Amino acid sequence: MERMANTAALQQVEQLIARLPLSQQVMLAERVRERASATMPFARGQENTADRARHEQLRLAEELLAEVEGIEDDSRGEFKAAEAIRRTRDERILQVCQKGV
Repeated sequence: MERMANTAALQQVEQLIARLPLSQQVMLAERVRERASATMPFARGQENTADRARHEQLRLAEELLAEVEGIEDDSRGEFKAAEAIRRTRDERILQVCQKGV
């Protein structure tokens, strides 16, 4: 039951984030990444690895921004790509975590 509540809360947060301008979304993603990196055991004591990961994530964020700049906002309709974005994000998190092991 708690997992369902967490999923619902996460979906609400994602909807709020989707309303932000893309530049603020990227800044928020960077803050979340920094907080997550600070709590992950592999990130402590490995500043060079963390720096490389940060630069790669920033590069990917800039690439994503470049791709979505020309896309019109369709927030009034159903956003079917949300699940694909979540899946991609989860896969990327797994990749980053596995690189740190």
